[in-house]
Amino acid sequence: MLLLRTLTAALLINWGLSWSAPCPENVVVSCENLKITVRWDCQGRQPETSFRVKMMSYSTVTHEAITKHSEYDLSHYVWKSKDISLSFLYVTVTALHGGNQSKEVESNTFSFNALKTIYTYCLLEFPPVFLVVDKTSAVVKFPNPFQFYDEIKQAYKTSADSLLKFTVTSGINLEKDAFCRKAEPTCTTQVTFPDSRENCVTLKGWLIDDQGIDVLPINQTQKICGSEKNGNEVTLLIILLCIFGMILSVAVIVICKVKAWTMKSPPLPKLLDVKHSLNQKYVLDEKITAVTIQGSSEKGPDEGSGELLQKGLEDSSPFLGRNRKDYNSTDSSMKTETLSMSSEDDEMEYEYEFREPVPYRDMGNGDVVIVYTGT
Repeated sequence: MLLLRTLTAALLINWGLSWSAPCPENVVVSCENLKITVRWDCQGRQPETSFRVKMMSYSTVTHEAITKHSEYDLSHYVWKSKDISLSFLYVTVTALHGGNQSKEVESNTFSFNALKTIYTYCLLEFPPVFLVVDKTSAVVKFPNPFQFYDEIKQAYKTSADSLLKFTVTSGINLEKDAFCRKAEPTCTTQVTFPDSRENCVTLKGWLIDDQGIDVLPINQTQKICGSEKNGNEVTLLIILLCIFGMILSVAVIVICKVKAWTMKSPPLPKLLDVKHSLNQKYVLDEKITAVTIQGSSEKGPDEGSGELLQKGLEDSSPFLGRNRKDYNSTDSSMKTETLSMSSEDDEMEYEYEFREPVPYRDMGNGDVVIVYTGT
């Protein structure tokens, strides 16, 4: 029993000594533009170990949170108000395990206020700056930080008359101060380059509140240079466009020629075999039928009688005998070609090629003929 108590006491002492070791350690706050992050190390940490993070302003806790990670983002809480971002700040981290905790470990001090005595001085960066150069002068243009950064907009939401003061340095230490109010979406100013050595500028600035007391500095930019626009650039652009047009035309011609070479021409129609066509015999399906031609006579109004004339084709059949008679009249008679087949009402049959008859046609003066047409 005594041995068990001794072992338990030894384990408790050992566990207590382990927590008295520096865990966490190396607690550091870093700033990168608007982002503020605290990080720390903890050797031999357990999966159940968590950490309590406190952001302090002097001796006042402005924010407290518990996390299982080895870093914590403080940006949202630093930019909660203008007063916090310009205050004297630091962070404490405590390791928690079950019902036990380690001692608090403090970080480096930090602030966006250059007037504070701090270890880490955080700086705000300028939004993207554009430089438009025209010969010996230039226009500097950039988005207003009060509108560009949501964090700044949140911190200065109660300061309606805040403004940005910025200084543009060009040439050899030629400085120009300019101001941009909070409500303006874009900040602009014009500078000159008297020495014409280089078309470059640098900017630095300060965010100033309504009363002009609290100042939040903006870090100085690197050199920002612009290229001069002149007639030579326009000429060069025209030349480049002409060259591009020529290259494009040559490419189109080459592609068309290559496509024409590679395309297969459609086959020509086969020539007609004249000899074969001449030697070929065509068989016609001829139908020969018997044709009956009847002759009759009628009396005309003057002579008391007339003849019914039937007209046949001259090329009707080689078996058909033909007689041609001219019929002349002095007053109103017509000359017709008739084929007399009989003097009486006798009927004669001839073998004759079948022709499709055409209806009777009145030739005038009581003369009626039957007309046959050949095919």
